[in-house]
Amino acid sequence: MRTNARVYIMKSDDGRLKIGHSVDPSRRSKQLGVAVSIMHETDVLDQAERIERLAHRVLALSGKHLCGEWFDATVEDAISAIDIAVRQAESVELPLGGRLNFPSRGGITPTLTLRLPQEIRDKLEQMAERDRRKLTQYVQKVLADHVARESHSKKR
Repeated sequence: MRTNARVYIMKSDDGRLKIGHSVDPSRRSKQLGVAVSIMHETDVLDQAERIERLAHRVLALSGKHLCGEWFDATVEDAISAIDIAVRQAESVELPLGGRLNFPSRGGITPTLTLRLPQEIRDKLEQMAERDRRKLTQYVQKVLADHVARESHSKKR
């Protein structure tokens, strides 16, 4: 996995955005075979390749993926995706289902991210394994059961 590189956003003449990573984004832009402008580049990042992939995933979840590393998104959306990816790469987060939409595009659909201490995550993973579920499925079940119990107890 490449580290110590920059994550960049390039825009083609037809408005498509490319998110990638390179030690030298300017040189990379000349290798693409299409005319592009560099719209944004980060400082050098330790986990550049991972952050790039996570940013791709964020934009794909918001329905903006076209093909490969190309997206039909605004520069602001792409910068937000990179910011989210950096935060994700820096800490252990547990994403729980849903489709990601940017607030500027009509609100956020139900999505929850939990930042958990490693010991709690480890315990939840053990419990999920005993219940023969994936971690996110197990956490969703536990939360749904808790909400149902709370709702039931308040009706009394």
